Amino acid sequence: MYPRTKSGIQAILSFGSKVPSSVLNAGVLQFKSDGAKGVFYYYDDCIYDVAAKGSDGQNLEVEVNEWYHVMVTISSSNEGSLYVDGVKRAHFSTTCRPKSDGTGSFVMGMDMDDLMYPKEYFDGLMDEVRVYDRALTGSEVSSVNCFSSFNEIDNLVSHFNFNNGTGTFATDVVGNVRGTFSASSDSTNYDTTAQSFVGSDDTHASYTYAGV
Repeated sequence: MYPRTKSGIQAILSFGSKVPSSVLNAGVLQFKSDGAKGVFYYYDDCIYDVAAKGSDGQNLEVEVNEWYHVMVTISSSNEGSLYVDGVKRAHFSTTCRPKSDGTGSFVMGMDMDDLMYPKEYFDGLMDEVRVYDRALTGSEVSSVNCFSSFNEIDNLVSHFNFNNGTGTFATDVVGNVRGTFSASSDSTNYDTTAQSFVGSDDTHASYTYAGV
């Protein structure tokens, strides 16, 4: 993730629901920024906010305009971890899970509100987005922090490498998800040369793909 200088709450990745549900937010990776520094958070409707922490126990503030590797894992026993650059920065417990019955949504670069309208646009860049169907171990997280080793980890179900080069679709190079890049109406705060992504048939104002 490469956050830029936008202030406020920004959604990087979001698992949600396309139908009325008691759990509309099944897992959201967020970045909360003051425009110069920010904190990576995990959020869902079962536990609310979990912030990345430094070794002193305070929120881990990182500089904007830098690349970071961020990963969230949740085990079958409901134990979750938030990693930044291969280091575990938070531990939590949650019963929320992304929906696997076709009623779920997967969105990059923004979140969706209760009426499925976009909000909390991420101002920045992302690359090498991967989804696994199991919780990776700490050592595996450390290894995928290095780009060259990700194919060695089992249970990779989606991988968006953003190497399309042209077009308005992002290709899942290991799975069957195809999403549309779309521009934000929040033109004051959102750089439309970056990308938002809707992993469903829902689309918004399309624009030319500009990958990294």
